Amino acid sequence: MAGKLGFDKTRVDRAVALLRRIGQIVDPDLLPKPVCRDEDDDAVLALARSSSAACLVTGDDDLLVLEALEESRSSLQSLSDLRTLVEQRFAPT
Repeated sequence: MAGKLGFDKTRVDRAVALLRRIGQIVDPDLLPKPVCRDEDDDAVLALARSSSAACLVTGDDDLLVLEALEESRSSLQSLSDLRTLVEQRFAPT
């Protein structure tokens, strides 16, 4: 987050603490067939599907070209959208 989103250590620590509180570990099932033009990204899509993710936040162009993950009912969000959300949630007080 510090590199991609330009957050200072305090903001990174707060975001990581939140992810640890609300996150979960998922062992994803493989996709029944390749979906992404970059086959390595299918693992990311499989994780989103297996975890019933509401959305997938990425800066990866190979993922962003996909309209939506039909099988997982997830939407794709850009890193700039994540930055805006995290800035609102973790604004310095």
